[in-house]
Amino acid sequence: MYSVAQNKYFGIFILVSILLHAWVLLKFPVSQNNNYINSSPTINLELSRVIIQDKKTAPVIHEERVIKKAKVIAALSEKNVTEIPTKTEKTIKEKTAEKIKNISEPEKQLSNITKANKNLYLQELYNAIENNKYYPSSARRRGMQDTVSVSFHLLASGEIEDLKIQTRFKPLRLAAQTAVKESLPFQQPPDELETPLKIQYAMAFKLN
Repeated sequence: MYSVAQNKYFGIFILVSILLHAWVLLKFPVSQNNNYINSSPTINLELSRVIIQDKKTAPVIHEERVIKKAKVIAALSEKNVTEIPTKTEKTIKEKTAEKIKNISEPEKQLSNITKANKNLYLQELYNAIENNKYYPSSARRRGMQDTVSVSFHLLASGEIEDLKIQTRFKPLRLAAQTAVKESLPFQQPPDELETPLKIQYAMAFKLN
């Protein structure tokens, strides 16, 4: 008796459940759910596109700013690197030039004094040779005249070595040789002149 009643109530429960499911399906059609389901991927897809676009555009803007900043920093760095050494190099060159100028002024004065002393000494040496020069009578009779080349090395003692005389006329060559030897020894050269000093002298023999 109990089992029959239990089965009866179970059957009623199943029937009610079926009716409730049918009512739900009628109240909320499947087409609406499908529309909702079908629309969701579109929304999600559009959202994903927006997100992707934002991710693509935002780094590009940031990268452009970074590149511009990098170019500005590089330009400033290059400007500082090129200008500062140039000024330093200019300062070093100016100081070096000033030192050279300060050093070269006394040396220049000494060089001028040495050159003046040398010229004065050589002029006295040439005068000594000219005072001992004579014109051979045989050369006068024959009308010989020439500019004789005289060269020798002057020693610190005033003596000479390696005397050389060049002319095509023998009487004039002997006269020039005698003039040089009669002038020895020469006055000792000044200390600033390095010896042996090579002397080259043109001795003129001209008929009036």
